[in-house]
Amino acid sequence: MLEREREEVIVQHLQRNRFASVHDLVALTAASEATVRRDLQRMDSNGLLSRVRGGAEYLQVAAARPDADATWTRARWTGDSSPLRTRISINDVQKRRIAAAAAALCHDGNTLFIDGGSTTYYIAEFLTAQNLTIVTNSLAIANQTYYSLGCHTIVAGGIIDPSSELVFDPVGRDFFSDYSADILFMGVGGITEHGITNTHGRVVQTARQMIAHAARIVVVADSSKFRASGHILLCGLDSIDTIITDAGVSDADRERAAAADVELIVV
Repeated sequence: MLEREREEVIVQHLQRNRFASVHDLVALTAASEATVRRDLQRMDSNGLLSRVRGGAEYLQVAAARPDADATWTRARWTGDSSPLRTRISINDVQKRRIAAAAAALCHDGNTLFIDGGSTTYYIAEFLTAQNLTIVTNSLAIANQTYYSLGCHTIVAGGIIDPSSELVFDPVGRDFFSDYSADILFMGVGGITEHGITNTHGRVVQTARQMIAHAARIVVVADSSKFRASGHILLCGLDSIDTIITDAGVSDADRERAAAADVELIVV
């Protein structure tokens, strides 16, 4: 099993079970104990899990511990501090299905806002509509839409964050007010009863700008995001038109989306 595959298996196991011992993960991955320990150390450094005595735990659990540094832990377990290239490998099968369903919503000639994220990253892989204009804050997405698809691609200006591959305006100008999008595809840190959340102020600021200038707001998020929450409320559920997710979404979350009149597409 390759390193990337072990990471995905370990994270998915922790999402289901909250804790795993080194012995459990050796059996699960068929790797040596030394390899698993190195994996856990690296994944802890990248914000994918919390390394604890004898094994690892899901970072949402770590955030709830009374002795945890709440601000630091939240920022890690929602994924904002881990590199994009690491995050896109987590739940990538589900993310590709979600991205394919998102791309199917697009029509020839559309203008799209695509917010940078580990699920939105895959949307370009499935776009087949012609004469698209893509406006994005993500260099990774821009590279795909311009070089691979030949779309008319517009990238926000500013400072490049090398980990997330996002571009942030250092003075907070509303770059997206100059455009009008048919659809905004947006990733999130979490989806709760209060609405859409994230943990990074600059990400939230950009997303709010996009929302204000898009006709249809589509959140793309695998079902684990319904079990996560950032400490910044981006918007209420009533600001969202559609959520595309996978079959792991709970009945309670389906009911919550219906109550807010949000279209839920499950793939």
